[in-house]
Amino acid sequence: MTMSGRIGCLTAQQKDTLDKFKVNLKDVLQAKHDDSMLLRFLRARKFDLKKSEDMFRKHLKWRERNKVDTIMQDHKQPEVLEKYYGGGFVGVDKEGCPVRIEPFGGRDIKGLLHSVKGSDLMRNNIWILETFVKRIQDEARKSGRPIEQFTSISDMEGLDTDYMWRPGLEFNKQITLMCEQNYPEILKRVIMINVKPIFYTLYNLTKHFVNEETRSKFIVLGSNWREDILQYVDADQLPVHYGGTMTDSDGNHKCLSLVTPVGKIPNSYYLKGRQVISKNMESREIKRGSALELQYVISRPGSLIRYEFKTENYDLSFSIKAICEKGKRVDVLKKQRHNCHMVPEDGQITLEQPGTYVIRFDNSDSFLRGKKLSYWVEVLEPLRDDEMREYRVDGAYDGTEFD
Repeated sequence: MTMSGRIGCLTAQQKDTLDKFKVNLKDVLQAKHDDSMLLRFLRARKFDLKKSEDMFRKHLKWRERNKVDTIMQDHKQPEVLEKYYGGGFVGVDKEGCPVRIEPFGGRDIKGLLHSVKGSDLMRNNIWILETFVKRIQDEARKSGRPIEQFTSISDMEGLDTDYMWRPGLEFNKQITLMCEQNYPEILKRVIMINVKPIFYTLYNLTKHFVNEETRSKFIVLGSNWREDILQYVDADQLPVHYGGTMTDSDGNHKCLSLVTPVGKIPNSYYLKGRQVISKNMESREIKRGSALELQYVISRPGSLIRYEFKTENYDLSFSIKAICEKGKRVDVLKKQRHNCHMVPEDGQITLEQPGTYVIRFDNSDSFLRGKKLSYWVEVLEPLRDDEMREYRVDGAYDGTEFD
């Protein structure tokens, strides 16, 4: 970990900037705004005094607007989040920073967004981030030395195409931006384990809203991750399941008393009438007895077509076909009627063969009514083996998990 810009490791120029920073902010500074916190904002803006001050003042307004102090006093996790959001702190890394395990891959993002209002989910994430800060401060007091960050172990086991659902991506974008703007420099590193090829497709979709500094903290381990993870965290600080020696009192290797598991959220938790749909959809009027066709040329085998659509009134048929020799059309996804006026329809399908494919929104069976359609369609090409290797920050690629 680079120590420059931290307490005890300040250059003369950095010390001078910190002093000026405190003078400029004297109208808003409180006792809790110690040098450790102020330096986090300075490092986040590379000790640019004006940019750091602007960031800090916006952060204070954000805290007031979101009543962050009140959240910490009276927040009660909704039952569905308590049971299914998952994750938890275990021990500390080799430098004494807290270690948190995030079962990212198994988290049911669709279920979460259908079971809790977006505002409540954001409020819960603020509460989680505040607990991160408190855990870091507790470890600092316990050890008697400056500790300002935590290490995250992100378990990608179970990651599937549901994570490419647009509302889920948008929510993760909001959380990422909130972290970067209001909790700068508390993340030390993210160690990613159980990584499969789909992770790289997802990363390609999301990397544009993660700043370069944060991306540089990603460490993707290969198939020997249980051994490699011990470079960063000692075995007695990790559950057996994650390469360590810790167990629960009942012998459980995952330490479920510390790390809440995740799973599919039962529909009984879904909020009645709640619809979660993508923003900025295309809109088209499909006349009675007609259809809308979209044609795509796929060049890489294993490409993914993602889609989402809804109508204002009445159902609509949907299908995907491959165009073969002499223009013959073969079903890839058979024609089916969807009540997309009641519940938006979304999904994805993997195309094993390159070629030309047609997506058809079909109203040809209806001779009485036109349909107002809102939709989006996206084609994702899989990364080549050499492209996946580029994303392996630690150079641990061995190819075995991509067989």
